[in-house]
Amino acid sequence: MTTKDQALRAALEVTKKTRQTIARHLSPEHEMWWQEIQTAITLCEEALKIEPIGWATHHEEPMLFPTRKEALKYCDDDEKPIELYAGEPT
Repeated sequence: MTTKDQALRAALEVTKKTRQTIARHLSPEHEMWWQEIQTAITLCEEALKIEPIGWATHHEEPMLFPTRKEALKYCDDDEKPIELYAGEPT
């Protein structure tokens, strides 16, 4: 299973390579594409800085914990705690 950090790091690398290609092949009138790629890079870098606010277990009725270490005590050997992030209500 790919973690959030692994996925974001992979996306960041692909985006940076795309930016290099754009820099070599596009003319100044394609500035919009350059700005979009730069925005994607910035968003990936910012997302990598976000830390979980808590952790949950994989049980039918999950238990919530403030630290990963505590959650690990209640996970099965082959499980990792679920990271919880703060977000805007939908």
